Amino acid sequence: MNIRGCMLACVAAASAAVCVADNGWGPAAVYWDSGDWGDDVSPGLRIALELKPGLLLDLRYTALSSQYGRVAGRRTSVDDDMVEVGVASVRPMRRCDLYVGGGVGYHMMDAWVEGVRGDAADLYDDAWGWYGVLGVDAPICDRIPSINAERVTVFAELLYRYVSLEESDTGVRLSGAPDKMDGPGASVGLLLRW
Repeated sequence: MNIRGCMLACVAAASAAVCVADNGWGPAAVYWDSGDWGDDVSPGLRIALELKPGLLLDLRYTALSSQYGRVAGRRTSVDDDMVEVGVASVRPMRRCDLYVGGGVGYHMMDAWVEGVRGDAADLYDDAWGWYGVLGVDAPICDRIPSINAERVTVFAELLYRYVSLEESDTGVRLSGAPDKMDGPGASVGLLLRW
């Protein structure tokens, strides 16, 4: 099992282990504009675990693939599998919940650069970063016995991500390449609550 599989297994185990509060998990569509490296909409998974009323542990996995951009005058493509862990403060409103939070992310990246031969996919090492989020979560239906869900909610978020990049030790270099990926993003999705 590779590192991605291990991380997904840990996230699933954490989700199954803490099923006594207002928790939820579900699919998301995730957009990120990472500056010169391009932008992409990709599938993701979000798990929200209630630590105490008004405070969530937020676990996320996103498989950004084929972010096309232009770096140092060359076309690039970046695949970025992100695993993020954070906390969010939740404020219940009349018909929805508002939340704000942030956390850290681990980015498993492969970058391809036009005209670079050899081990071009290892242009950068995997990297750590951070994110901030502002979102809204609103119920769309109650109790679905067939899947044992207490309710289903839809969420929409605005995000900002920052990742500090370090060149790998493969000897592949791209002069003039930025040392970061950063920019705004958004996600929408469903949470099955139990």
